[in-house]
Amino acid sequence: MLELEEVPMQDIEYADSFFNSFRGFYPEFDEWYRRQASRGRKAYIHRDPEGVLDGFLCLKIEGPEED
Repeated sequence: MLELEEVPMQDIEYADSFFNSFRGFYPEFDEWYRRQASRGRKAYIHRDPEGVLDGFLCLKIEGPEED
């Protein structure tokens, strides 16, 4: 069974190599991540049996006032 953990983004090391593919598609990833973490956003993560980050999900709930 896949177990996800909800954690503050500020508690996730964004320099982790897991995020390298994000950086390849989105060069401003580090800036975006720091901004979101400073706003107190949370994300869902998954770690493998050795504790290595292998899944990340950050939900963006949009309302009618959003573009």
